[in-house]
Amino acid sequence: MAGRVADLFAGLGLFVVRGALDRAACAALRTQMDSAPKSPANIGWQGAIDESHRRSLFARVADPSVALDLFERMRPRVAAHFGRALVGFEKPQFLLYEQGGFFREHVDVGGEGTGPRREIAVVLFLEQAHRGGDLVLFDLVAGARELGFPFAAEEGTLIAFPADLAHEVKVVEEGRRYTVVTWFTAS
Repeated sequence: MAGRVADLFAGLGLFVVRGALDRAACAALRTQMDSAPKSPANIGWQGAIDESHRRSLFARVADPSVALDLFERMRPRVAAHFGRALVGFEKPQFLLYEQGGFFREHVDVGGEGTGPRREIAVVLFLEQAHRGGDLVLFDLVAGARELGFPFAAEEGTLIAFPADLAHEVKVVEEGRRYTVVTWFTAS
């Protein structure tokens, strides 16, 4: 089932790689996230905490090198897929959504930053043993703005999509949702 979902999203023009990270590497990152210091995840460039809009945690992992290496390897492939010149990526965020965690509909661009511009959002899924917490993407079908497509990924799957594409994380009903996110940037 997960393979067909990945194929559907790839068919809609998104970049999807199943098995981008193997099970052992995913497990090692989850272990790091569990033991890392955590803080509430903020919203947007201003750094505001608003748990009515987003309830998740940043985990400050000690060794992010596995994720950094993966994103660097994927950057040229993602750039070619979307036909964009991507010069780098933002520091990855290791996000933990516990039961009740969510992130309401939003886009990943904007703010007052003067640095590189976010072009492509990237999500790496580290766990599938939770219920709920689906990534839902909007605006994938012309004329059907309100129609959201849930992407329930399997462990190790990476998805990339334009940073201005509306999306949300549904409420985690049971278990924990572990992801690593970044944004590929243009100058």
